[in-house]
Amino acid sequence: MGSHHVHFCLVFTYVTHSWGQESDMYGIINTLYYRADHNKDGLITEPELYNIYQGFDKNGDKQVSQDEFRDMWIEFFGQKAEMALAYFFLSDLNNDGVITDSDVLPVYLRFDLNNDGQVEAQEFNLKWQEIYRESPLAVLFLRADASNDHRLQRDEYPRLFSSLGNNADGSVTVSEFASSWVSEHFGTDKDGQALASALDVDFDWVVTTRETETLLSRYDSNDNGEMEIIEVVQMVKLLPPH
Repeated sequence: MGSHHVHFCLVFTYVTHSWGQESDMYGIINTLYYRADHNKDGLITEPELYNIYQGFDKNGDKQVSQDEFRDMWIEFFGQKAEMALAYFFLSDLNNDGVITDSDVLPVYLRFDLNNDGQVEAQEFNLKWQEIYRESPLAVLFLRADASNDHRLQRDEYPRLFSSLGNNADGSVTVSEFASSWVSEHFGTDKDGQALASALDVDFDWVVTTRETETLLSRYDSNDNGEMEIIEVVQMVKLLPPH
């Protein structure tokens, strides 16, 4: 990874946080921005973005493992393990099981929304809002990935949302969907209702596994019959704007 290094834990001592409580979206964004913009010039450089991930490298081997990332994310933000792992996989863009400097440039390019070669504070804020809303879809992806190969095979598609309900056939009522979306701390009732409505194409107030499979298949960008996490989270576009 790069040569830049800032002590992550020291930065977090300056951030007000109620330990043991789950951070909200702006708490996470503000903390990460404070961590990234080390020279306070309003711009996030690639090395500064790299420093965020460097801070999770507890053993100093120049790569961040799932365990390192998960444990520190839970410590700082109070979120559950599966949510912490969702953020890990949203950052491990080459899907090799570790975060290294080879992941940082692609992540940086995702933050450079206007493609001018630099990431301004507003871009950092907007992109992290998007990632925050993608994270529940990443959690559901990991739940549905029964083979644990970090891809959803065609036979795994139908049950992407099944954990939001309690039905043997894997279906989820719209009311269950929205209620679970809130209770799981995925977002608002409005978000849950919007996503469930997009899935419920026959308007019978039930999201079936067939409806889930049909909609999810549309996001298979290379049409290879399997879905990567970065494809699944594109469904965030079905959520209403903030």
